[in-house]
Amino acid sequence: MNLESVPIINQRDKKLFYYLSIFKYLDVKFIHTHIYCHRSKSYCYQRLIQLDRHGYLDTATMYELTSKTEGTVARKVFINGGNAQEFLSFNLAHNSKIHNFHDHYINHQISLANGLVHFDEANLSFEDNNIRVVKMLSEQELSISDKKISIRPDAGFVLEINKSNILYFVEMERSYAKEDDLMRKLVDQYSNISKYITRLEAIEYYNIQSIRLLFISDDDNKMNNIIFKTSKVLNHNVEILFTSLPQIANHMKNDDNILNLDLKSTSGNLNKLYKKIQ
Repeated sequence: MNLESVPIINQRDKKLFYYLSIFKYLDVKFIHTHIYCHRSKSYCYQRLIQLDRHGYLDTATMYELTSKTEGTVARKVFINGGNAQEFLSFNLAHNSKIHNFHDHYINHQISLANGLVHFDEANLSFEDNNIRVVKMLSEQELSISDKKISIRPDAGFVLEINKSNILYFVEMERSYAKEDDLMRKLVDQYSNISKYITRLEAIEYYNIQSIRLLFISDDDNKMNNIIFKTSKVLNHNVEILFTSLPQIANHMKNDDNILNLDLKSTSGNLNKLYKKIQ
């Protein structure tokens, strides 16, 4: 690969730009596993360098603690460059601030990507094609903010069930959620969402019939912590489901369709994404 030649953008490159528009940051492991999986890791590195040199990608460096003895290591992550804009359906919020996010936020976005990518890769043929994930949506596309309300989910997706669409708002939780924060999120934000949701272009464009909230936690203990605290909020007025990154990973080892994943509700019952919540 000639790194100096202008790259001809292919479908996998476009998929990379699309995922970066949703998650903002991705690392090499994710990119090789879910995008350039048909090629070697060496090819993946070279392609990323080539796209970076020609303005389709940009890079940022984050530092993470590997262990108390080894200390921190530098890790390169990728973001969309200005030239990726022509391949996206909405304007990039591309500015210098994206280089200044805290490492915790970058890790948060990569964890979100590792969980949600399976929903985007779900089989399009499921129960006679009556159920499918139509589209992933970014925080930018789902945010509502004014003096009365501020709704900023981490991401979302549209699930079609028998030609009726559900919009799932997704919240990624990488720490033990504080009860006050959950109260504010559920009561102040999502309890009033029906009053403001028509502002989102996605509601009309995808003919959304109902809205749900999906929490994805770093581990099962954090998930159970959120379920317990959420169960105390009686007036959140939105259906909520819960899962964790380990549960998603374990499920994908045995079943390549994420739509079969069992999720918990506030009552503790197991549910599917596409069924009425019990």
